[in-house]
Amino acid sequence: MAAFQETFPDLTLMLTFGPSLVWGQSQGGKVPLEACRYGLLVPFVDGLIDAAKGKTRIVDGFEQSYGYREAAAFEKVQELMTSKAAGLMADPPAYRRLLSAGFGLWLDYDWRKLGWKTEMPESNYFSPERFHDSLRAALHWSDEYVWIYTEKARWWSGEGKPLELPDAYVQSIRTAREQYCKD
Repeated sequence: MAAFQETFPDLTLMLTFGPSLVWGQSQGGKVPLEACRYGLLVPFVDGLIDAAKGKTRIVDGFEQSYGYREAAAFEKVQELMTSKAAGLMADPPAYRRLLSAGFGLWLDYDWRKLGWKTEMPESNYFSPERFHDSLRAALHWSDEYVWIYTEKARWWSGEGKPLELPDAYVQSIRTAREQYCKD
């Protein structure tokens, strides 16, 4: 963190997995960190927090939200990230002060199993309308950041054009962002 801040003071550092992941693995702090697959993430983030200066922020990007389609799921997890996971940290007040809740959404969610239909986007796990609604909920419950992951659908290619990305998704994202900015 100190090295990052030398070049980028007041940076925002996004983690796709944050202490909230370990909160779940530890069953709410009941299982010791050393027994959790990502248990070392907690002392790592403690170190980031200890070294953070100025307006530096740490974003828990909560990759686990990739397939969320209900607003209630985002709401529940926002509290987990900003409050409950603090119980794992060495300095809970510093964690609460520095941490921002974010969300990841996987546009072509689990396409290997569920398929990805560019000609029939309404039949995808996230139809354009459903993706719009999930994105709106994620934007509402995040502190600032929502990120979109894709595998099959591509935003650009070597030719500078999207691949397997129906325009309905681009429009649903634009609309969600515009609506969010008006709120």
